[in-house]
Amino acid sequence: MPIDARHVWIGYLLIGFVAVPIVFVIRYRRSPFVARVPPSDTYGWIEALYAVSLSVYTAWLLALPPALPVAPVAGFALAILGLAVVLTGSIQLGPHWRIGQDRSDLSTERVTGGLYRVLPHPIYAGLILVGAGVALLDDSLPRAALMMAGTGLYTLVQSGEEAKHWAVRAAGGTRGESAATERPPKAPLS
Repeated sequence: MPIDARHVWIGYLLIGFVAVPIVFVIRYRRSPFVARVPPSDTYGWIEALYAVSLSVYTAWLLALPPALPVAPVAGFALAILGLAVVLTGSIQLGPHWRIGQDRSDLSTERVTGGLYRVLPHPIYAGLILVGAGVALLDDSLPRAALMMAGTGLYTLVQSGEEAKHWAVRAAGGTRGESAATERPPKAPLS
């Protein structure tokens, strides 16, 4: 059976959302996941919408598997490159990596070395590469559009929120200082 979007996508989910967080917990003795239910701000709502879009995409992909990938070699290569960027970015963040927000956590620091020296948000860049790769391994334009639109919106909003957060922190502010001028970051995932 040839590799298609299902295999690459499920592999990505298992590595990115199961294996990496488990290693993080073992290494840093705390969970990287921070979530508020229901979300309390724009950042949280975008995070929740992205989780819903990924769930819908996954269910759709498993229920109606692709018959013929659009560009299997390019798709596989992009997805693997994206996964490598996501993993490298996560490793380089070390204990400062989070999935979600925690207003009370002031222990995170901005990471500017490694990939972060050349890309302000390497994890988000990796997500886009994975999304594009999986889209090329799919044969459903609407399904691929859902993947790319969800990933693109998530990336734009979240990277903007993080930029605001780090600008406030660089000016000597703190996360909880002013809800009017600052929204809490996704401490720092990118």
